[in-house]
Formats: sequence, structure tokens, C-alpha cells
Amino acid sequence: MNERLEELLGRWALGALDDAESAELLAQVRDDPAARQQFVDFASLHRLATATLSKTTGAALAKRVLFVVASTRSRRLQLAARVRRTVQR
Repeated sequence: MNERLEELLGRWALGALDDAESAELLAQVRDDPAARQQFVDFASLHRLATATLSKTTGAALAKRVLFVVASTRSRRLQLAARVRRTVQR
């Protein structure tokens, strides 16, 4: 998994991408089939979560939940990478 892509997807879900990040996300999705599939999957999840949660809790909470899910996974991957580097020393 591409940690940067996950970060960009989380920011995309929140509508918080700046122009440079939007271009970066577009380039990754355009050039990498795995990134494209990850975007499609994430966008589907985003659409479903937003529709479901906004009916009962509001769209802002739906966006926050998606961001937390994306960033938690990213942090977990970062920790795993640090552990691997430490073990390899």
C-alpha cells in the first residue's frame, strides 16, 4: 500500500486537497493501476459512508470517520515500517 496515496485519499474525502495535492493524486491514479483501483474502492466506500451516515449524523461526521479510517491505517503502516527497520539493524 502506498502511504502517501492513503494520506491524499483521506484529504480528498475531506475536500482538503490543495492544487498540488490534487495534481499528485491525479498523477498517481492515472499512472498506477493499483492506485487507480484503491481510489475506486475508497471513493465507493466514501460514497456509501457519506450517504449512510449523513442520514443520521450529518455529512461532516461521515467525512471525519472516513479520514480517521484512512489516517489510522496509514499510521499503522508507518509503525510497522519503523519496527521492520529496527529489527533489520
